[in-house]
Amino acid sequence: MTAVTLHFELDKLKAKLEQFKKTVNLHVPMDAELQLHFITNRHEILDNYKHMAENWLILLGTMDPTTSPGLNLIRAEVNQFIAWTAAEQDQLAALSET
Repeated sequence: MTAVTLHFELDKLKAKLEQFKKTVNLHVPMDAELQLHFITNRHEILDNYKHMAENWLILLGTMDPTTSPGLNLIRAEVNQFIAWTAAEQDQLAALSET
């Protein structure tokens, strides 16, 4: 077995996940055409974010923490992000039913 030592910064991951949320929620400056893209394709974008995060969990599942509980914190952040994408998709589904 080949082992690789990684330094994973939880704060950087949190910042990236927060940026994804802000972008899809149109809370960052962007061109009107790009806003329309995010509005029109919101469900698909959220689905892509969800699949991306699920793949991150697969990768994180291959890792073992050495001396820090940080890996479990990282997994928890990714799981919270997946739950957020699912909740956002549920809201879209509820809106389309009305």
